Amino acid sequence: MFWKKKKVLVTHNGGFHSDDIFACATIILLLEKRGEVYKIVRTREESKIQKADFVFDVGGVYDPMKNRFDHHQKGGAGVRENNVPMASFGLVWRAFGEEICGDKIVAEEIDRKFAQPIDANDNGMDVFKSNIPEVSPVTFQDIAGAFYPDPSSSDEEYDESFLKLVNLAKEILERSILKIQKQQEVNSYMKSLYESGPEKRFIVVDRKYSRHEVTVGAIYLEELLYVIYPSKPGDEWNIVATRKNIESMESKKPFPGEWAGLSGFDLQKVSKVMTAKFCHNGRFLCVAEKLEDAKELATLAIKG
Repeated sequence: MFWKKKKVLVTHNGGFHSDDIFACATIILLLEKRGEVYKIVRTREESKIQKADFVFDVGGVYDPMKNRFDHHQKGGAGVRENNVPMASFGLVWRAFGEEICGDKIVAEEIDRKFAQPIDANDNGMDVFKSNIPEVSPVTFQDIAGAFYPDPSSSDEEYDESFLKLVNLAKEILERSILKIQKQQEVNSYMKSLYESGPEKRFIVVDRKYSRHEVTVGAIYLEELLYVIYPSKPGDEWNIVATRKNIESMESKKPFPGEWAGLSGFDLQKVSKVMTAKFCHNGRFLCVAEKLEDAKELATLAIKG
């Protein structure tokens, strides 16, 4: 059997952060795709850094031609066009993301959704403001913090926690790549329905996609207010109100206020739609048993 020399991946020992976790996961995905074997070394010893095949978040050098991906040196390692500074994850992803995904658009979406907020956090930059005082989203760094050993723990215990998080990050990236690839398919199909149909304010999607998939697919279809799609599982039809933009949960046109929280006969009585089943309190989702009734609910909501 042919023996392959292991590629050596070096990052710093001790404490860890989202950027070195995801940078490590990215390089592993790359090497697995190339059929390479590897080992991970967490150290600050210069001699080991010099001999490594990949170095990230340590070493004081950014040189993608030599597989060096640090951003802690004076002046950092550059910023994106939107002024989000680069950290080790973004640097590694910029070098290898497209090769891993096999698609430039998918790689750019991973950068937008994952690398940019992680890089910003690692560089002390805020990327969001909470609308509710003292309430904020849970970030991957929060999750990483939950894995931190006690400060008196050994390097081996820190390494063990780091590797657990790398495996988690690797699975997140693998699943996210597949999800984004699927979303591209959904976006293309919904755009074709929107552009070819006579009615621009609602469309009927006859494929069993998830609510998240149709909601995201609708965001850039300007006149679209509602998407009707089959319930999964079951033979019912969902009607979802489209969002104002990708950063907001606010609907362009919520369902009528008098429908909110009603179900069954109560909703049928108010809406005059015979198979209406449910309207969410948030007024972004309705359900009907029959397609024609789902269309009627969308038409009434447009007029309301």
